[in-house]
Amino acid sequence: PPASSQKFYITFGPTNSGAETGNIIFTHDASGSPDSVSVSGTGVEPGFSVAPASVSFGNVTVGSSKQDSVTVTNTGTSTLTISSVASDNGEFSVTPAAGSVPPASSQKFYITFNPMNSGAETGNIIFTHDASGSPDSVSVGGTGVEAGFSVAPTSLSFGNVIVGSSKQDSVTVTNAGT
Repeated sequence: PPASSQKFYITFGPTNSGAETGNIIFTHDASGSPDSVSVSGTGVEPGFSVAPASVSFGNVTVGSSKQDSVTVTNTGTSTLTISSVASDNGEFSVTPAAGSVPPASSQKFYITFNPMNSGAETGNIIFTHDASGSPDSVSVGGTGVEAGFSVAPTSLSFGNVIVGSSKQDSVTVTNAGT
């Protein structure tokens, strides 16, 4: 009707990152038809990259721990939200358990290997995030080793030794651990 208006809603739904432009064209029966409204927007998305892709702790004594780190970099154009970081093996732990990384920035995550038994252990540190390809993981591995002690012989007898002189003998100490 004359002297009235109607609102049209325009939605921008980018399918990839980068700048987009376009026009909304209104064809009508008034003079000057068609009319257009220019529109623009930029699609943004986070990107996930982690280095190194694997961590080897080598030999670690049972009952002690060793720490290393990985670095997550946001290669995208919007903030990367890491909602969960977890280990699938209880002998490896990671902190922090979540994070938020601005574009072109990085954050370190610290992985600790705390072997409870001797022997090789492997696992994955799993990053759940809002970038494409989620979840991502870092493989981890290490070997729990135990110190062992043996001495032979287990006794020495020096017999009679003249006062003011000395007699020498030896024992062999062996690390019988893993």
